[in-house]
Amino acid sequence: MTDQQQEPSSGAVQSNGGRVSPLGPGWWQASDGRWYPPELDPRRAQNASGYASAHMVAGSWPADVYKFDMIPPDQRERYMAHSLRTFPVWAVGVLNVFTLGIFNLIHFGLMHDRLPRVAHDDPSAGKAIGFQFIPFFNYYWIFFNSLRFTDRINLQYRLRGRPDRVPRGFVMACCIVFVIPYIGALVGLLVLWTIAACMLQTAVNELATYGSYQAVGYGLRQAGN
Repeated sequence: MTDQQQEPSSGAVQSNGGRVSPLGPGWWQASDGRWYPPELDPRRAQNASGYASAHMVAGSWPADVYKFDMIPPDQRERYMAHSLRTFPVWAVGVLNVFTLGIFNLIHFGLMHDRLPRVAHDDPSAGKAIGFQFIPFFNYYWIFFNSLRFTDRINLQYRLRGRPDRVPRGFVMACCIVFVIPYIGALVGLLVLWTIAACMLQTAVNELATYGSYQAVGYGLRQAGN
């Protein structure tokens, strides 16, 4: 009788911790023919260690760091420091309408310098604001700058073990609608971007009120707890 015939079910746990079949994405098959969960994959730890050693300097990570969990646990705490400040959410929405978006361009643009520089192409406050006034190039820049700021805010939540706070897809939709003639000024700027700005400011306010965090093993906890 073969090993598979002896198994009571395809997902049965073996004495060595393996399973006959994978239970989800990321499961890997060892030399013993058994399947193991992603966190036990030795290649994962090796790759993370090697990848981190090449990107120890702040601001040297590739932009993909915002899409994938590339930062190993022992390097996350250094990227959790920020100097964000609270601001009334309602004021962000009102000022966006009355200034036709100029206030929020400057307001959120300045916040780039209040966040840790993680990726090599994270813009400074000067670039975030100034590049938006370059003709034609600004059509590209509104996408890059808006999505990168969203990514930088969401990364702060992920580093703290929390889900993304700002929906990236909605910010992308705001950018797309904004560049459409006529519709962009009315629907994109005055409606969608007002909503997006309020979402961003809400997320910023929450980050600004969080305490100091420290890494503990593979998790995070608030200092003093």
